[in-house]
Amino acid sequence: MSKCQVIVSDGITLGHPCCGEFCCMTPLANNQDHFCPIHYALHNVCSVVGCNELIVDGTKSCTHPKHQTMERLKFQKGKAAFTLRD
Repeated sequence: MSKCQVIVSDGITLGHPCCGEFCCMTPLANNQDHFCPIHYALHNVCSVVGCNELIVDGTKSCTHPKHQTMERLKFQKGKAAFTLRD
């Protein structure tokens, strides 16, 4: 006989959600948010590291063609056709 401890997870994360701004300790207003209330405006900034341009509506990247391509490729990896091609 041995001791067994069970944990329950939502299958997405372990630990606590935190702000996407480096070293920010302010709690999120909602677990689905990526930024705390102080840094909430960063939701409208391109998600590419080092880029501070505003996003195009409906996307997470700016108008820069390479950034648009990066986002498109990221979403293609989740599609069945991409997996079958590999």
